[in-house]
Formats: sequence, structure tokens, C-alpha cells
Amino acid sequence: MDLQTAEKHIYTGYIAGFVSAIITFLIILLSASGNDLGYHLDWWSLLDVFLMVGLSLGVREKSRVCAVLMLIFYLFSKGVMIVETGKLSGMGAGTFIWIYFFAQAIRGTFAYQDFYADAENEKEDDLPIIY
Repeated sequence: MDLQTAEKHIYTGYIAGFVSAIITFLIILLSASGNDLGYHLDWWSLLDVFLMVGLSLGVREKSRVCAVLMLIFYLFSKGVMIVETGKLSGMGAGTFIWIYFFAQAIRGTFAYQDFYADAENEKEDDLPIIY
């Protein structure tokens, strides 16, 4: 993967994280206003929104840890939702699209960091040896 593709994947993962947080926030608002959507979200679910926004910002800064944690957190929250509702609610094709974007963000951050690690090693190899 070249640097430009890695940065594109990082950007799409960052945007996907923000969109996921916005959707969760809207569902929380609808649930809090009395609509029963079947998701069992309350105001404590805002912690999920803040965590996803924070991880997305980390992905924007090209953090490998944040990219991996964002995918793990997304899968964990889907698992919790399945356990709480007892059904595969919200597990449509959209779920696999989010997983794809988050996985690509992981690939992008690792490729980006590898590219700059290789560039640093090349710089060190070019330095003259002084005895």
C-alpha cells in the first residue's frame, strides 16, 4: 500500500467513526424522547459516543492503537447489543460496511507508520560515521 492510499483509508476510517458516533447520538436522543426503538440506549450511552469520537480523533492522528481499539469497541458494542436485546438488531449489511471501514483504517495506520519508520531508518543509514 502506498502512502496516499494509506492516508485515504485513515481518513475514511476517521469519518466512519464520527458518523457512527452521530448515528448513536441520534438514536440516544430518539430513545430518550420516548420512542422505543428496541436498542435500550439511555443517557449512559453517551459514553459510547464520546469514546468513539475520541478514538476517531486518534485515527485522524494516525494512531495504530486507536484504529485497532475503534474496531474492537465497535464489535464489542454490537455484541453487547445482541446480548441485551436477544436478537440480531442492527446487524444488517451496514454493520459489515462499518467493519470494512474500520479494518481499512487499521491497515492504513499500520502502512503509514511503516512508511515513516522506513524513511527514518534510511535517514540514519545516510549519516556519516564519525569515529
